[in-house]
Amino acid sequence: MNTLADAIPVNALEVEHSKELFHIMFGFRTPNGKHVKTVYAAISPSGAKKALQLLSQEVADYEKDYGPIKDGDWTTTNKPEPKPVENSSQQYTS
Repeated sequence: MNTLADAIPVNALEVEHSKELFHIMFGFRTPNGKHVKTVYAAISPSGAKKALQLLSQEVADYEKDYGPIKDGDWTTTNKPEPKPVENSSQQYTS
């Protein structure tokens, strides 16, 4: 049985999406950048929207109880924007 005691700490987050799913990667990196653990999740667009609402409410409640949250040492990324390609018949690359 999984419990909070089984939870791994995370300090890296990556999010991408397709039409059908949001792909979320939670990771843990040591201070020297060594990758230790990664957990992947996929969630529907409606589930992602509900999760965002729930997390937003929890953050608001936390800040009400304990004060503002400062930016920390998290690494976050998402899919890069397409870049124009000059002198090519291909309009964009990723």
